[in-house]
Amino acid sequence: EEARVAAAPFARGRDDEEMNRELRDVIRAEDPMAAYMMKKREKEETEKLTAAGKAPKPKYRGPAGPPNRFGIAPGHKWDGRDRSNGFEARRLMKGNETKAWDEEAYKWRTEDM
Repeated sequence: EEARVAAAPFARGRDDEEMNRELRDVIRAEDPMAAYMMKKREKEETEKLTAAGKAPKPKYRGPAGPPNRFGIAPGHKWDGRDRSNGFEARRLMKGNETKAWDEEAYKWRTEDM
């Protein structure tokens, strides 16, 4: 990766194919075709795995699971019930409160500048 980047020119223009490919591959939330492109990518990945003789791993298809500090998605057998003791939710809440408090404190400190 580093050797590829080091060999690339410093200035990238409009005709840089690699840059254009990277920009095209990004799926944005406001894109009306985002759902279609996600399905298409998933289908392509499944076809690649089946062609290689590997079975694709099952994924959870349902409402999004509760957030956690590691960003781990729920397993494919999850039934949608949150059986946690609330530690993750309290941890995320405390982090958000701290960020909000720090931001408010900064605004109070710099108000008269």
